[in-house]
Amino acid sequence: MEQAEITRRLSSGSEYGDLPGRHVTINQIVAYNLAYWRKVAGMTQEDLGHALGWSKAAVSAAERSWDGKRVRQFDADLIMAFATIFQVPISAFFLPPEDDGIKERYLYHVTHAGDYSDCQRMYDLMSNIMSEPSQDEPATMERYRQRYATTINYYLGDGRGPDYVQYLEDLTTEDEIVARLARSRDQYEALRGVISDIDRFQDALATRLYEIKERNRKSKKKNSRAKESGMLSQKVPSGDEADTGLLPDAESSLQSSSPL
Repeated sequence: MEQAEITRRLSSGSEYGDLPGRHVTINQIVAYNLAYWRKVAGMTQEDLGHALGWSKAAVSAAERSWDGKRVRQFDADLIMAFATIFQVPISAFFLPPEDDGIKERYLYHVTHAGDYSDCQRMYDLMSNIMSEPSQDEPATMERYRQRYATTINYYLGDGRGPDYVQYLEDLTTEDEIVARLARSRDQYEALRGVISDIDRFQDALATRLYEIKERNRKSKKKNSRAKESGMLSQKVPSGDEADTGLLPDAESSLQSSSPL
């Protein structure tokens, strides 16, 4: 998928672009992912607090930063601690929330960035997390890739540095870049569709459950009234039966035994 197509999908007038926007901070994104990875790891807030030297209340307050009432400022040391405890890359704490683009879209501003602090989308966040090489990338990004490849080869010592360089070189062809972007975007759209279907399915189940409960309640009420009505009809004799004081069968028996 080319950049023009990505821009069209995310711009105003598109399905995604017309969703209501919710502004969050990068610290809130970290808080969202803190709670997310804690649950994936099968840890309680108390477990995480023990690992961090925090109380359970402190962990809860940090995770509730996602709600936006009181947002904790997560520094580099803390994020590194999170990554170490959960055994995931640091970038895992900057991934966009999974429900972005379902009922609303998340937006953010880069603080302390001066002229670069315009309103950003989750697409822009992902571009910062893992960007593909481009022909007009700045010198800083080119140097970053070189340094990244060197450090991989030096610290891991398994020859992946040259493989990474070759991988980047292969990506510099326009057709390969377009193909990779198309595959990743198609996978993203498919995942959004699945999440949306699950959301609608849950709503339909909830509605159906309510209808069944209402039908059962009305049926029980109707049966109860019918039962009460039947009991009353058995207890209250008709006018003639009340005069004789006998039930119909008893009265007819007496008449048949009387002499003519």
